[in-house]
Amino acid sequence: MPPSANIMTTVGHSLAGLSIGVLCLPRGRAWPVPAAVLAACVLLANVPDYGFFWGQGTYDIRHSVFVNTGLMLPALLLFGLWRRGRQSIGGWPVVIGGIAAWWSHLLLDSTYNHGQGVAILWPINDATSLCLPIPWFQTLQQGSKFTAANLRTFAVELVCYGGLLAFCVLIRRWRRQPGRPPRSALNHSCKKSPRGPDQARLRLRSGN
Repeated sequence: MPPSANIMTTVGHSLAGLSIGVLCLPRGRAWPVPAAVLAACVLLANVPDYGFFWGQGTYDIRHSVFVNTGLMLPALLLFGLWRRGRQSIGGWPVVIGGIAAWWSHLLLDSTYNHGQGVAILWPINDATSLCLPIPWFQTLQQGSKFTAANLRTFAVELVCYGGLLAFCVLIRRWRRQPGRPPRSALNHSCKKSPRGPDQARLRLRSGN
């Protein structure tokens, strides 16, 4: 796959990662933990674009399923085997959220209309690309970033992915409504109540 003539912005990737982070935030933790989870999801959502040592400026090496899986494995093994460490960041929901934020990068890149797609099967098959272009998603033009076309690109990503973030915040707020008891409390009441989950919900809402 030839090098990309244009470059992506970080706005969409960062907002998508932040949206995933909002959904997997641990509850009942002091603010440094949720803040660290959100920051980690934003960083992970941009990993394939970091110009460390592989495939700078292309959509093959850095965007390969195999390469990114290999980069994920050490962290997966660490948190999979180290229970205390996993619990300290919020458990499996946070680990899975981090993985989803990382993988979201490949999916989002496939939606831009540069026509190249993403060579997700590199190096086994770099001729097969994931290409799901959406017409209004443009790439940045080379040169000055403050052209009308580039500013429009930033604005489109801000509106689209900002809307996704707002939707995820609403979902999280809905899950925290006073009339909806925490899942852990409901499960605990269900175990103690012989009348099942419906009676347990009534007991929690009535305060009895």
